[in-house]
Amino acid sequence: METKGHGFQKVNPYSQHLPYAEYLDAEADQMLEDIVVNLSSAVLYREIRPGFVYWLTKLDYYIRLYDQRFTKEQHIQFVKLLYTLLTEHYLSYNVIEVCCRLLSDLLRKVKRLSRDDLQLDWRPLYQLVSRMCFCKKSRAGALHVPTSKTVNRIWGCVRRCRIYFSAASTQEMLDEFRPLLCPSDVVCNDALLLFSNFLPILLPPEEHDKGFKLWFDELMELWLNISQYDMRSSSLMHLFTNLSEVSVGYIDWTPWIPRLFNVFLRGFRLPPFSQRNNQGCISPDLLARFIISLLGDKNRVATDHFKKLMLTLENFYHPSNTGSFQVQLQRFLCLAKYFCIRFHKERLTSPSWLPTIPESHRITDEDVTEFCMVLRPIVEVSMFSRYGSVETAKLLRDLVMLRPELFIPVVIEKSYAALETLNEPHQILNVMPCLGVVARALLTGGKTPVISSEMRYPEGPSHLLPVLRLLLPGIDPNDFSKTVLTATVISAFASLLPIVDCTELLHSGRELTESQRELCEASGQWEDFLLQVLDRCFCVFEQLSLTPDLMNNRSGIHLDDSSQESLMGAKLSTSMLHLLQQCSPALFEVAVKRMFSFATSHVLEYKMAGSAFADMLENACQVDAGLVWKIFFPHCYQAILQLVTDGDVDSDKPDHRLIWNIQLVNALGNGVDSCALLYKDEIITLCRHILHMKNKETYSLASDLLAGLLMALTTLFCVEKRSTEEDFSASPLERDYLKDWGSGMHVDDLNVKWHIPNSEELDFAGVLLEEFLDPELVKLQELVDGKCEMDKDELHLRLYIVNACLEGAAAILPDLGNGQPLVDPALLQISSSVQLKPQVFRTTCRSQDEAAARHASRRVDSANLFHRLLDHIWEAREDDTVAMSMIIGCYSILITDQGCPREKLDARQLYNDSRSTIFFDRVTGKKNRPRPVLIDRVELQHLKRLTTLFTLPVTEAHIAILDRIVKLSLSRYTTVRIAAQMVLPQFTYQYYGCIRHSLPTVLECLKQSDSLIHEQLKGALFILHLDPFLRFMSGRYSDMLMILPVLLQADHSDKPSIAQLVKIIIRLLLVQGNYPSLHENMSEKCIAVARTLAESAHVAGIDDMVAKGQSLELKTSRRNVEAYDGLIMSLVKILQDEKVRLTHLQFCGGVLSALIRHDYPLPLPAIKVYVDGVVHDVLLFRRLSWTTLAIILRQLRAPCDKITFTAAELIAGGKKSCEEQQPAPSNNRENFPAGLRSDNRWISYDPDNIPRDKESWNACQFVHKPHWGYAGWPRTLRLLAPSGEQKNLAKHLTELSESEVLIKDAFLSEEFVSKLIGFFSLEVHKGRDTFDQGRFQLYKSLFRNYLDTFVDILRPHVERLAVDPLENNQRCAAEIIAGMLASCRHWSYDMIEALKEWLVPLLKKVLQKVSVDSSRDWSMCIASAVGDRDPRSLYWLYELLFSCQMTTLGGSFGDGSRLHFLERCIAETEWKAPYLLHRMNKLLKEHFSNPYQMIRRSVASVLGSSILRYDNRVIHLEFPGQVPLCKDFLAHVMPSLEVLLSEDTDSVSNTPPRAAADSTQVQIEKDGTTHATIDVAKLTAMLRESGVSFSDSNMPPEVLALLQQAASGTTDMTTVAAVADSSSVSSSDAGVRHEPAAAADQSSTVSDSPPSSLPSHAVDEPDRAAVRLPDIERVTSMDTSDNDEEEEEENNDDSKEQRAVATRTFKTVCSWVSSGYSDVLSPIFAPVLPLICSQQGKEHDPELAQVVSQAQRAMAFSLLYPGDFRPFLD
Repeated sequence: METKGHGFQKVNPYSQHLPYAEYLDAEADQMLEDIVVNLSSAVLYREIRPGFVYWLTKLDYYIRLYDQRFTKEQHIQFVKLLYTLLTEHYLSYNVIEVCCRLLSDLLRKVKRLSRDDLQLDWRPLYQLVSRMCFCKKSRAGALHVPTSKTVNRIWGCVRRCRIYFSAASTQEMLDEFRPLLCPSDVVCNDALLLFSNFLPILLPPEEHDKGFKLWFDELMELWLNISQYDMRSSSLMHLFTNLSEVSVGYIDWTPWIPRLFNVFLRGFRLPPFSQRNNQGCISPDLLARFIISLLGDKNRVATDHFKKLMLTLENFYHPSNTGSFQVQLQRFLCLAKYFCIRFHKERLTSPSWLPTIPESHRITDEDVTEFCMVLRPIVEVSMFSRYGSVETAKLLRDLVMLRPELFIPVVIEKSYAALETLNEPHQILNVMPCLGVVARALLTGGKTPVISSEMRYPEGPSHLLPVLRLLLPGIDPNDFSKTVLTATVISAFASLLPIVDCTELLHSGRELTESQRELCEASGQWEDFLLQVLDRCFCVFEQLSLTPDLMNNRSGIHLDDSSQESLMGAKLSTSMLHLLQQCSPALFEVAVKRMFSFATSHVLEYKMAGSAFADMLENACQVDAGLVWKIFFPHCYQAILQLVTDGDVDSDKPDHRLIWNIQLVNALGNGVDSCALLYKDEIITLCRHILHMKNKETYSLASDLLAGLLMALTTLFCVEKRSTEEDFSASPLERDYLKDWGSGMHVDDLNVKWHIPNSEELDFAGVLLEEFLDPELVKLQELVDGKCEMDKDELHLRLYIVNACLEGAAAILPDLGNGQPLVDPALLQISSSVQLKPQVFRTTCRSQDEAAARHASRRVDSANLFHRLLDHIWEAREDDTVAMSMIIGCYSILITDQGCPREKLDARQLYNDSRSTIFFDRVTGKKNRPRPVLIDRVELQHLKRLTTLFTLPVTEAHIAILDRIVKLSLSRYTTVRIAAQMVLPQFTYQYYGCIRHSLPTVLECLKQSDSLIHEQLKGALFILHLDPFLRFMSGRYSDMLMILPVLLQADHSDKPSIAQLVKIIIRLLLVQGNYPSLHENMSEKCIAVARTLAESAHVAGIDDMVAKGQSLELKTSRRNVEAYDGLIMSLVKILQDEKVRLTHLQFCGGVLSALIRHDYPLPLPAIKVYVDGVVHDVLLFRRLSWTTLAIILRQLRAPCDKITFTAAELIAGGKKSCEEQQPAPSNNRENFPAGLRSDNRWISYDPDNIPRDKESWNACQFVHKPHWGYAGWPRTLRLLAPSGEQKNLAKHLTELSESEVLIKDAFLSEEFVSKLIGFFSLEVHKGRDTFDQGRFQLYKSLFRNYLDTFVDILRPHVERLAVDPLENNQRCAAEIIAGMLASCRHWSYDMIEALKEWLVPLLKKVLQKVSVDSSRDWSMCIASAVGDRDPRSLYWLYELLFSCQMTTLGGSFGDGSRLHFLERCIAETEWKAPYLLHRMNKLLKEHFSNPYQMIRRSVASVLGSSILRYDNRVIHLEFPGQVPLCKDFLAHVMPSLEVLLSEDTDSVSNTPPRAAADSTQVQIEKDGTTHATIDVAKLTAMLRESGVSFSDSNMPPEVLALLQQAASGTTDMTTVAAVADSSSVSSSDAGVRHEPAAAADQSSTVSDSPPSSLPSHAVDEPDRAAVRLPDIERVTSMDTSDNDEEEEEENNDDSKEQRAVATRTFKTVCSWVSSGYSDVLSPIFAPVLPLICSQQGKEHDPELAQVVSQAQRAMAFSLLYPGDFRPFLD
C-alpha cells in the first residue's frame, strides 16, 4: 500500500505491510468517496436518521482502519460539517455524543490543521454547552439531563476546538463569562469551568496580547486565594496547566513560583492532614505537567523550587511511610513522562505552525542531568514501596533513556542485592518490574539515538547473563507472582538480542575489545541457561494443579487457583517463545530435544500442566515447525495408534497417555507450517482414529487438532518475529551479533514475512473438510430426515466436529450472504433517501479467494442444516441444552467469524499493549522500536480488519439465523438463553436493521397470554436489556411507541427477579440520556457546508436534493409529533385503567414524566393524570405526581414582560436616585475590579433606597440574579419589567388554556385542597422527613403562574399548620410559605402588600414558637424564599427577622434558631448586604459574651459565615467601612480579654519553668485537653525540619514573631498592641492582606539571619521560616497558675464576674476562629493568638477545653497549609 505522494493527512503505516496491501488503496478510495457523497447527501436531504448517522459511523470506522487518509481540504470540510451540525438545536443526545467523539478524533493531531486553515466560531459551541450542561430547564427537571459520558464528550470536543477560535474570541469570552465570577455564588463554578475549557490558550506569540494576558493576573490571583477543596480550584488548575504547556518561554512565572509551589505542596495532603478519600488533593498528573513546563528558565527559580519540593517529598516516598497520600505520591512519578515528552518536542519534532519554544527556555543537557539527579534518590527509595513499583518502573523507563549511566547502576545494584537475599523476598517482586524496563538500555550500553551515539554505560551488557542466572530461582511453582514477573523479565531481555554462541570468535584471531571478549566468552553459557530455564518450567508444569494451596500471590491480583495456574503456564510459554525465536538453529535444536525428552518421559494432566506444555510446544512450532514436527510427530503418531489399537475405543473413561499424546499433536497442528504437507496421510489416518472416540476429553482434543490444522493451513499470519530481519544461522565469524543487541527500527523499514496459504495447503484443507466435515453433515441430515437414530453423546460429538471444522476453515468460507439475494430494506422497515451501502473489508489474498470460490455454499448449506436440526431438537429433544448451545456456537461462527474470533483479538491487544509499555521510548517516540513489537502491531492490524464487521449485507439466510437466535434467547433453559443472548448483540451490530425485525417476536412474549411462561418473559426482558436494544428504544418516538406500552403493561411475574429486571430496564432507559428531536429544522448554514462537500465530490442534482429535503423534513417532523402524541396517549391510557397494577403505575408514571418536553405541550389527559395523582393514595405515585406537576406548570407558564438594557443604561437608571457619577461600564480587571463598587452599590440592600410605596415600587428595577454586577455587567441584560409594567401575566389569567383551567379548578376545589394538605402534612419517615424541594417547586410554580389566586383557599390551612406543634404540619406550612415568597416577585404591589399584611403576624408567631423539630424546616423556608432574589424586594422579611432577634422567647434555643434564620437570609443575599452585615455586626457585639453556649456558638457561626466572610483578598472594597472588618471586631473584644492576658502573663512569669512543666504534665494527665497545643509545636518543628517554604503563606512575619513570644511566655499587652497596630492594615485601608513582596520586606524586623541549624534548602526567606515554636514542654507549660491564686480570685466577686465575661467572650472568639471562614494567621488575629496558644481549658469547663482545642488545631493546620484550613475542620 503506497503511503506517500498522495497529499493525505496521515496514512496508517501498518497497512502497507499487510500481504494484501495492493488492494487497499482502491478499497480506501472507494469507501472515502462513498462517505463523502452519502454524508453530504444525507445533510442535503435533511435526514439525520438513518442516513447521516449511518455514514457518520462509516467515517468513524474509516478513521480507525486507515487513519486520516484524506486530503487537507476534505479534512477541513469534515470538521466544518460536523461542527455546524453539532451546534444545531434538534440533534438527539446520542447523535451529539457521536459527533463530539468523531470531531475530537479529527482534531486530535493539532499539527495537521493550522489556525490559518481553520477558524471556528466559539459562540455556537457555547450555546450547545449552555443547553446541555447549564440549562435551567434541565436543573428544574423539565428537560432530560444528558449522561455524564455525553457531557464529558462535549467538554472534550470543546477543548479540541478552542485551538481554532479567533484571537478576538478571548475578549468576547471575558465579556460573556466574567459577569459570572461571583465567588459567593455557585454560578462561579460554571464560569471557571467555561474559562478552563473555552479560553484559547494556543495562540501565536504576536497574539498573546489578545489572549492569556487579558485574564492571566486576575484568574491567577483568584486561584491562589481559594480553597483547594473547592471545585473552582480544579478548573483553574486545568486552565493554568494547559496554558503553561503551550506557552513555555512566553510567560514570566517568576513572581508566582513561590506561591505556586506552596499550592503544589499543599495539594499532596501530606500527614498529619492527609484525607482518606484524597479530598482536596490536586491531580498528580496536572502537577507534573505544570512543573515540567516551568523548568528551563535561565534564572533557575522554578528549578530551585522544584529541587526543594522533591527534597521535601523524598522522605515520604520511603517504604516505611504509608497512608492515602502514597497513592498521590506514586502517581506524581509521571514527572519523567512529561519531561521526556517536552524533550522530544524540543529536539525531535518536525517544524510546524505551532509556536516554538525560545532557545532561552529550552531544556539543555545540564538541565537533563540535574532533573535526573533530583529524581534519583526518589527512585532508590520508591522502588521498594509497599504500594508496588509499577509507577517507579514507568519512571525508570523514561529516565534511563535520558541518563542511562545514572540509573542502570542503581537498578543493577538493587537487583543483585534483592536476588541474592533470602529473608526479604518482597524485594524481588519490587525489583523485577524495574529490571524489565531497563533491559534495552542495559543491552545497548546506554546508547540512545538522540542523547548519544556512544555507550554511556559500556559495562551494561556484561551484566546480562549474571542477572539472568540470578533470575532463574524466581521460576518457582510455589510463588505465582514471582514466577510471572520472572517470566516477564526474561521475555523482555530475550526479545532484544540474538541468542547465539559466539565463543568461536575468541579463537578466530580477530581483534576484540575487552568487553567484546567478555561477552563472547559469556555467550558460551547460553545453552546451559536455556536448558535450566526449560528444566525449571518443566518443574512448574509438574506441580501445576497438584498443590494449589501452596500458591502464593503477593501481586495484589485476586485470582482463584485455576486462573493463577493458567496465567503462570501462559507466561512461561510466552517467555520460552521469545527465547526460542531468538536462538540460533543449534541452540533451538538442543531446546527442542530437551522438550521431546520431557514429553516422552512424562504424562501431564491435560487441563493445566498439559495445556501449558502444549502452548510451549506450539510456540516452538512458530519458530521452526519443520524441526519440531520431525522430532515429535512420528513418536506421537505411533504412540496414538498403538494406544488406540490396544485400548477400548468405546470406553468413556479417559486414557491419560492417549490424551497426552493427542494434546502434543494438537499443539503441533496449531503451529503448523507447510511442513504438515509431508504428513498428510498420517494426519488423516490419525484423525480417523481419534475423532469418533467416546470419551469427551479425547474427541474434544481431536476436534481442536482438526480446527488448528485448518486454521494454520488457511489463514494469514507472520512466520517470524526475530529482533533482526536476518536469521541466526550465519556463523559469528560472518556476522557481528553483538551489534544487534537492543537494536530497533522504523516501521517504514520493516519487512514482514507472512504465511500466505499456497494451493497445496488449501487443497489439503479442502481434503480435510471433505473427509471430516461432509460426513458429519450427512449424518446430521439423516437424523433430521428420520433415516437414522442418534443418542445425545453421538450428536454432541458430531456437532463438536462440525463446529471445529467451521471455525478452522472460516478464512476460506465466503460470507453467509455471498451470492444470496439481499433483503428488501422495506421488509426491515428501513427508509432512507441515501444509499445505505454495506461494507466488506478486504482480508484475504488471491489464493484464499480462489479457495473460497470452491466452498461458496458451505456456510449457507450448514446454516440450512442447523435450522432443520434445531427444529428437530425442539420437537424430539427439547431438554438437550448442550446440543442447542453448540448450534448457537455454530451460528456465531457462521455470521461473525471470518478467521479470527473476537476473543483472540482482545487477547492480542492486551499482549501488544503490555509489550509496548515495556519497550516504549518517549524520547525517540515511535521511530526506533524493537522489531518484534512492530511485527506484533502489523499482525494486530490484520486482526482488526478481520473483526471489523459493520453493516454487512443482509440476506434471507441472515434473517433465518436471526429468527432462530431470538427464539433461543427466549428458551426456558437458562444456559441456552444466555448463550443466544451473547450472540445477539454482535449480530445486530453487524447487520443493520435486524433489531427492528426481531422486535415483534420479543414483544409478543411481553403481551398477556395464558401460554406465556416465566422463562420466556425473563428472556424477552433480558433481550430488551441488551445495549443495542436499549439504544434502539430511545432512538425515536416511533420506536418508543412500538415498545414502551407493551413493556409497561406486560403481565409481569410476581417473582422479584422479574420486577427488578423491569426496574433496571426502565432506569437505564431514563438515565441513558437520549432526547429525540421532534422538529428537525436544519439550518441553511448546514446545507451550505454540505453543498460545498458535495460539490468537491462532483455530486449531481444538489438543488433537487435540497428541494426534496425540505419536504422530507416537514414529513419527518409531522411523523415525530404524531408518534409522540400517540406514545403519550398510550401511556395515559394505561394510567387511567382502574385495574392497573402498582408496579405498572409506578413505571408508567415515571416514563411519562421523563417524556415531557420543554418545546411541546403535554396533552390534556396526561396533565389530568398527574393532577389527580397529587392526591393519589399511593405514596410513590403521589411523590412522582407533585414533582411532575411542577414541571408541567413550568412548561405552561406565560412569559413575563422583560426589558432589555445595556449595562450603561441600567447603571444610569439604578444610580439616578443616588445622584452619583456614572462610571463607564467595562469588564477590565484594573479599571473595573470585582466586588463592591460605586456602580453596583445601588442594587444592594439600603433602607434609604427601598421602595416602600406603590409608586416607587412600580418604578424600581429589581436585579434578581445574584452574580450580576459583582465582577462586571453583561453587555445586554434582560430584566423583569417593574411591577407596574407587568401586564402579560395578569392578562394571561383571563385567557387560560384548557390545561391551565384544569389545574386551576383542581386547586380551587376545597375538597381537593383539603385532601392535598392532608397528604402533604403526613409523616412518612419518622424523624427523617425534611423540607421537600419538590413540593416547594410545586407551590412556587402555582403562585408564579396563577399569582395570588390560591392564597385565599390555602390561607386557613397555613394558619392552622404554622402554629401546630407537630413537626410535619409546620413543615407543610413552611413549604407553602416558601413557595409564595419565592414567586411573589411576579406579583403586583397590591398583592405583595396583602401577602405582607397576612404573613408578618403569622411569621412572628412562628418565630416565637420555633421548636427543635421544626427549626431546620423554617430555615430552609427562609433560604428558599430569599435565594436568587433582589433583597430590596423582600425588605419586610429582613426587617421582620431583625425585629425578632434576642427576645428570649423559647430560651437559648429560640434565640439561637432565630439568629440562624437571619444568618441564612443574609448568606443568600450574598455580597448585596453591606447594610445588613453592619446591622448584624452591631447585634452580635451585644451578645458576644452571652451566658448561653448555644447562643455563643450561633454568634460565632454567623460571625464567620456571613458577616466577616467578605473581609478577604478576593473581595474588592472600594470604600472603607463597606463591610465589617475582622480587625475592628477584634479591637472591640480585646478589652474584655485583658483579664485573661494579664493572668496568663502573671502565671507564667511567676512560675519556675520546671515547675510549670510539671504542673502542665499533671494537667495533661487529668483532662487531656492540650493535644491541640502540642500539635502546634509539633507541626512548627516539623516544618522547620522539612524546610517547607512560607514565602507566600499568608503568614505575616509579625504574627510568626508573636507566636514565638507567646510560646515562650514573654508576651504582654504592650507587645500585643504594638504588633496589632503595626500589622493590622498595611496595604489598604479596607483590610486587604499583605502581598508577598510586602511581607518579605517587613520580615527583616523579626530576625536578621536564620539560625545555623536551618537546612540550606528550607526557604527563600530564611528569616520568616526560622520563626518557630519552642519545644513542646514550654508550650504546654502555659496557663499554669498557683492554686492559692485561683481560690483568692474566686473570693473576689467583681473579679470573678469580669473573668466570666472575658471567658465567654474568649469562647466565642475561639468558635469563630475554628469556624474556618478567616485566616487565623492573618495580622488581624495577632492580639488573640497568645490566648489561643496558652489557654488549655479546665476540668470544670469542658466547653472551654473543646473550643480552645478546635482553635488550636485550626492554627496548626494554618501553619502547614496557610490560608486553607476550613475544610479540615469540617
